Amino acid sequence: MSFSGSNTIDQEIANHSQKLVKAFGGADATSAFLSVSRSVVYRWCDPNEQANMPLKSMMLLERELAEDLNKEPVFSLHHLRALGYEVRRLDTEQDVRSPLEETLALIRTAGSFVNTACEAAEDAKISVEEVAKIEECFRAVAESLSSLRVAASSDAI
Repeated sequence: MSFSGSNTIDQEIANHSQKLVKAFGGADATSAFLSVSRSVVYRWCDPNEQANMPLKSMMLLERELAEDLNKEPVFSLHHLRALGYEVRRLDTEQDVRSPLEETLALIRTAGSFVNTACEAAEDAKISVEEVAKIEECFRAVAESLSSLRVAASSDAI
């Protein structure tokens, strides 16, 4: 995929801003984390708006996703892959996070699950693709809960 033309770039930025916001747990979680209004977050995700997500905000969200939520930095990965780069995470030793950090990660993951289920139910019809997305989010919640259990048992030792 190449970036050509202003409209294409605007659409790409908006699409991947949407993916980044969704990966972070939705507009509410994003706006709270960045201390901006929900309407600002929605404008960043709208290709018809002049406002794009500032680089600083994108980097803060992606850092939080990668370091604290153990998720992929969706915007950066897409951009690098579109330019023809192969990207993989370097093998690093994971630190065990505190129960509080795991609980906060679980809350964001659960928020993403609820947002995905609500979006699927908006039209009162749930497609097979939407069920797959809901299941994927549910698995992420289960993994996050498992990480919380590990952190709590490690903290008790």
